[in-house]
Amino acid sequence: MIIILLIPSQASATNWTKTDIALETTYQVLNLIDLKQTQQIYRNQDRYYEVNPFLRSNMRQDTIISYFMVLGIGHFLISHVLPSPYRTAWQSITIIIQLPVITNNYQIGLTCIF
Repeated sequence: MIIILLIPSQASATNWTKTDIALETTYQVLNLIDLKQTQQIYRNQDRYYEVNPFLRSNMRQDTIISYFMVLGIGHFLISHVLPSPYRTAWQSITIIIQLPVITNNYQIGLTCIF
């Protein structure tokens, strides 16, 4: 992943389309929802179980926030360096991966409270 970020690309310097912006915004909102749901798991460990092995073994508030910040920033940076057709695929795939996680969390009683 670091190599991808270091390779300069003229294509990445192009303006983002409305679709790129909508997809990135969607991913970032889903990431925020997942963060809030994970914080609920942290506060209610007697009722919920974290399935992410990294978070499960490091279940602390600061780790949770840092983890989701790295995901959000990393996703944006990767989206920025990818040329348009790959960017759209990357953003779409990561949204498709994120949606069932949030949906499952909602179905077991987790919400998104700010």
